[in-house]
Amino acid sequence: MPKFFEVTYFPPVHLLYEVGEPSTRDALVGALRGLEGGNMHVPESFIDFFESRLLGLRMKERISEYTSLMEREARSVDYLFDPEYYFYNFRRHYLPLDYRLSDVFALSKRRGKRAFVEVLGLSDFQRRYPFQPVIPYVKYSTGLRPNGLFFTAATDVVVRVYAHNLRKDVFAGVFAVSWGAFYNLGLDRCAKCAVPNPPQAIDPDLSGYRKRVEEKDDNLVFFARLTYRKGLFELPSILKSVLGRTETKLVVIGKFFSDWEKRHFFNLLEQYGVRDRVIWKDFLPRASLFDEVSRAKVLVYPSHSDNFPYVVLESLAVGTPVVAYNIPGPYSAFAGLPAVKFVKELDTEAMAEQAARLLKAPAPDYEALINDERVIAFLRSHSSWDDVAKSVAELIFQLAARRPERPLAVTRPGS
Repeated sequence: MPKFFEVTYFPPVHLLYEVGEPSTRDALVGALRGLEGGNMHVPESFIDFFESRLLGLRMKERISEYTSLMEREARSVDYLFDPEYYFYNFRRHYLPLDYRLSDVFALSKRRGKRAFVEVLGLSDFQRRYPFQPVIPYVKYSTGLRPNGLFFTAATDVVVRVYAHNLRKDVFAGVFAVSWGAFYNLGLDRCAKCAVPNPPQAIDPDLSGYRKRVEEKDDNLVFFARLTYRKGLFELPSILKSVLGRTETKLVVIGKFFSDWEKRHFFNLLEQYGVRDRVIWKDFLPRASLFDEVSRAKVLVYPSHSDNFPYVVLESLAVGTPVVAYNIPGPYSAFAGLPAVKFVKELDTEAMAEQAARLLKAPAPDYEALINDERVIAFLRSHSSWDDVAKSVAELIFQLAARRPERPLAVTRPGS
């Protein structure tokens, strides 16, 4: 972004709750000073606050002094931009209501600056109907503890408040990494909403991990956050159905979010009789991870919660096709690519059928799928973070120049 703007970085208010110890405070101050080397300006007043004022104040006093400091510094900027708009602040004690909604919301209201945000994670829960996302977790997680369901339902309510907040005039532009994210939030008809093109990027060197089909193992792979929202508890059922069609193993890569989810997952593997066909790799360093994913024939990805799944993009980059649920985020981002097969959400039999077809595909058909011109062109267009930043900057310039009563002309999927 410093290629297109003079960028001033405001440390977010939620950091006040996370740097209570001298060691974490010192690490933050060091990081803030380091940002200057990346052509981003950090006002010395922020550094001085964290370096010399923070630990001498009670939390209520910290918040009062720091928010006043943010508001003073905001006078000198033209636009406010939050590239990670998320509900960090909603449960923070002592924060004024507008800061609980977000820093940029509060600063925009209090200083009259135009605000732009990119939403991350907000559509992980919400769909068109209240508490709809709870359904998959109940269906495939009969042992799921009540507090997990309560958390999901409560977060769904919070997300709806944040989505409603995005419609307000203080936000001049709202960005997301896929149109499915806007659909989930009920913002797919929003005139000030846009998806950067490209919205995400990967390291183009990942193509170096690609292997010929004869170098691959006849395995499935799953790598993501190992939690029920990513379809973790559906994997045993999917694997058993695949094994009814062809021989394979499932390689699971990642860390479990909780000991309970780990125990429940391995109990399900025993119940379905597939424990000996699963290899859990835990966390892997980058090179080992992509080597493992590139060796697999198929990524199975039964996620219920995604905007633009980075693991799908990385899998395609290393030459491994994907089978995923057709939830709005991934579908709007990857539909039309022959190496990504979508099935109806919760249809584990359909996912198993698609995975088995890919495992048994003749070598020429498999190679043609992963090397399809549409796949290669997609990867090429998502290989530069400079392109992502340029696209975001162009949207900010375009929306900043637009009068509120004149809607922005944007292209939506299918239009």
